[in-house]
Amino acid sequence: MAARWLVGFGLLALALRQVDLGTLGVALRRVDPSWLLVTLATVLLGIGLKALRWGLLLKPVCPERSALEVLGALLTGQAANILLPLRGGDLVRAAAVVHASDGRMGAVLVGIGMEKAFDLLALAATAGLAIPLLPADSLSVIWIRPLALGLALLGGALAAGLLSRRAWAWFRPLFDGPPAGMRRRLQGWIDRLSEGLGQLARSGNLPGLLGLTAVIWLVMLSTNLALLRALKMQVSLGAAALVLAAVHLGLMPAIMPGNVGPFYLAAEVGLSPFGYGLDRGAVYAILLHALVTLPPLAGAGLYLAAGKRRGGRT
Repeated sequence: MAARWLVGFGLLALALRQVDLGTLGVALRRVDPSWLLVTLATVLLGIGLKALRWGLLLKPVCPERSALEVLGALLTGQAANILLPLRGGDLVRAAAVVHASDGRMGAVLVGIGMEKAFDLLALAATAGLAIPLLPADSLSVIWIRPLALGLALLGGALAAGLLSRRAWAWFRPLFDGPPAGMRRRLQGWIDRLSEGLGQLARSGNLPGLLGLTAVIWLVMLSTNLALLRALKMQVSLGAAALVLAAVHLGLMPAIMPGNVGPFYLAAEVGLSPFGYGLDRGAVYAILLHALVTLPPLAGAGLYLAAGKRRGGRT
């Protein structure tokens, strides 16, 4: 744990290494409040769409759960991912809708796994979108372009392995390395996920969920674009796409609570090929991090407080 925190704070120091507090304050004071509100609105819209997607996946398993309960569980899981050093938010989210002893827990977790498969596809597409938009005269493109390409290929390969049973049969032997117990659990979980995706495809709902995922990622892309406008920075689709892909990649390891260090550094890496300085990149990272983390924390707090007043299981 100490090593993870050390790495996290090291990344934070690297992200803020040349940031002048005076310049930072000036940049914050110049923020356009109207566009900042637009940015916040896109964040809230994205949360609502994610709740809608998970509700559609959850409905066959837990039809008794209301839209409010689905949203509250999603916010609670997101808050747990932000606050806990390890990404246990998905387990918290599942536990908010079914008891651990409930026979439906496995199916709920498979539904969350389907979300991850959809998001991997969207992540690969976003990284792929950023590649042709990178400025040719940027020195950092030398290593950013292979990184974006590798991210696109990796995300596509992982998603293909989950979405296609034939592809998973090819990938499955790659998991023969871990110890037997871990290997059986991992392969069994992905087998169930693959089967669940197959059932979803046969039901005819898969195209709609993939389309909803595309809308969710377009809304997240618009969040980055609106924040560029709020900070009076040159609006660049390439920068918004690369930041979105880089931040999602940087958050995967869950190095520290809030993932502040990885988030800031990933956002700056996404902006760097487009000529934004470290000060402006730091302001962008700080505001983006606050805008995407504070609403889930506040929403989860309100939901849990309301559950206590009702005497509910939340």
